[in-house]
Amino acid sequence: QEILFIEMTAASQSIAAIISLYLLFMLTIGFIAIKEPKSCLTMFLAAGD
Repeated sequence: QEILFIEMTAASQSIAAIISLYLLFMLTIGFIAIKEPKSCLTMFLAAGD
């Protein structure tokens, strides 16, 4: 029972880490988009491919 709880906690922590990294990534892209719209657009299109 305890092991399952620990595993769930570890999973939720990793999910939270992934979400925070994703938000940080989106914020960075947003910041670049404000400063340099053209480079962001080409980067976005390259990522889309």
